[in-house]
Amino acid sequence: MEKAGDGDKKASEKSSDQGSSANLVGVQLGVPDDTEVIDWAAAVDQCSGDVSFLEELLVDLWNESNAHMEQLREFIPRGAMRDTQHEAHSIKGAAANLMCHRLRLSALYLERAGQVGTRLQEGSSDFNSVKEDLKKGQQVLERELSLFQDLLKKKKLV
Repeated sequence: MEKAGDGDKKASEKSSDQGSSANLVGVQLGVPDDTEVIDWAAAVDQCSGDVSFLEELLVDLWNESNAHMEQLREFIPRGAMRDTQHEAHSIKGAAANLMCHRLRLSALYLERAGQVGTRLQEGSSDFNSVKEDLKKGQQVLERELSLFQDLLKKKKLV
């Protein structure tokens, strides 16, 4: 099992604050400390036991997630809800396929917040609340990408 380091505990505790629009988003902000970065056994199984192939896919996920993150850094401050939803969905789906649970959960929050935001009137208090929660969610996703990178470095993949 590949879990987050202990140094992350305080950051994860902070991020578990659901924020002001958690009732609108319906998904917890943050990732529980005991959630694996990668469920390695399940990921290897997903790749029919081909570890080399899995490693290639993980590097691809890392590169693609960073590209999506660049877009999110542009979309979130603007309150571009549909674009945010789309980029987060891409990260979530790829992370889920490779059993990268922490990335999946943090991207899920952004995806749902973006989805909720698309149904709100821009400039309304609920819209602004969701927009602020997107910023918090972005910080969580940035941290999870860093943990993912640390794991890939440890395995000498990046």
